[in-house]
Amino acid sequence: MWLVTFSPLVIFVIVDFYSGLRSGVIAAVITALSACVFVWGATGALDYEALGAALVMCVLGWTSVRSNNPLFFKLQPVLTGCAVVLYGAYTHIFDQPFLVRAWPTIEKMMPAGQLGFLGTTEGQAFLARLSLYVIVWTFLHCLCVAWAALRRGNLVWIIIKGLAIPFIFIGSFCTLVVTSLLGS
Repeated sequence: MWLVTFSPLVIFVIVDFYSGLRSGVIAAVITALSACVFVWGATGALDYEALGAALVMCVLGWTSVRSNNPLFFKLQPVLTGCAVVLYGAYTHIFDQPFLVRAWPTIEKMMPAGQLGFLGTTEGQAFLARLSLYVIVWTFLHCLCVAWAALRRGNLVWIIIKGLAIPFIFIGSFCTLVVTSLLGS
């Protein structure tokens, strides 16, 4: 998912630098839609998150070209990230934390004998707490991307957006370790 949503933004930065905003947006939208088709063909399942991100990219790209302002397009990762945060918070509060809900799928991907701790009650509690921290760190990352979109150039913006996965997961695991050590 990260590559599907990140690669169009990299294409945007490169093409925008050499050919301008309109060409950058068009190249990014084509890349995003192509990635959705590729994932659909490879997995046989439509990735609704990637398709949603591509559609938001289309609308904000059109708005950016129409107003001749790249800011709208650069806010796409912020809007889709906030949608992920809202969905994660909703499921955490009203249903099951998303990592607990995803456990059956994760379990199928893990090698036999590696299930151990995560299959236990304590492991499920661990996944629930980790889900909460991922929501918080994803929101913090959205704030950083918004700041970069508003105050910095394309290079800083794409670097901050590209660091999403390490930023979110390292921050989440560090928070989990610190809260565990503090007894929370």
